[in-house]
Amino acid sequence: MVWGPAMKNYLLSQGQWRNAIVKPLPERNYPQIEVTTKGPDGGDDIITLKDDLSQDPLNLEDIDSWIENNDRARCNIMLRLHNIITEKFYAEEHASTIWEALENEYGKPGIATIYLEPTGAMTTTIPDNSDPSFALEKIISHFMRMSTAKCVVPEHLKAMILISKMPPSLTALIQLICQMDDVALLNCDKIKKMINHSWEQKLSSHSIHPQQPQAARKISAVQRSGPPPSFQQQQHQPQQEEHQNQGQNNQQGGWRGGRGG
Repeated sequence: MVWGPAMKNYLLSQGQWRNAIVKPLPERNYPQIEVTTKGPDGGDDIITLKDDLSQDPLNLEDIDSWIENNDRARCNIMLRLHNIITEKFYAEEHASTIWEALENEYGKPGIATIYLEPTGAMTTTIPDNSDPSFALEKIISHFMRMSTAKCVVPEHLKAMILISKMPPSLTALIQLICQMDDVALLNCDKIKKMINHSWEQKLSSHSIHPQQPQAARKISAVQRSGPPPSFQQQQHQPQQEEHQNQGQNNQQGGWRGGRGG
């Protein structure tokens, strides 16, 4: 029953798990009255106690509280079931009976359900450039559900699976772990802490050495055609332009003079 733990936690938060599922309906405790009957053969009268059904039970408040919690728990369970499953329990009034029937029919996962857990663990990838904690918890949760289904994965095998999921940026950490002598010493929690610690170090290094802004990278990427001119070249350039202008003027003057003659 995949939704069972979540449903139980919800009923616990509403105070309905103990009062409706675990605790049975209280027996009615009526006030007692004395009933006198004649003794046999004219003997002494016999006095006995009998429930006074004409009065309300002494524990009426407890009974009413249980009925209210039972109705709420039953409603919460029925609203979270598929319509086909809900039809089976329309006539059932006790939430505890519905819960027990669901556990007996759907609480034991089959091979197909158990198969989804290792598949989910093996297909989950640990990201390289984002927080790996969510992926790590997802993989470990698959292992926990396998243990609940009595398909326990050895601790060192779980750790090896986490190592195989490490991104390329953690190659140095993989090499460090592979230097261990005994594979039985591998621990899933230690591997998880190492991966999270490496991610925290990566974040701290980025905060100390921030990346160059995009605009600055674009400006620095502009290619120049050649080295910048020297000081002497800058001084000679105006003189060269002046000589060129004078030469052009002389040519124009000679052309005009020849035409006038």
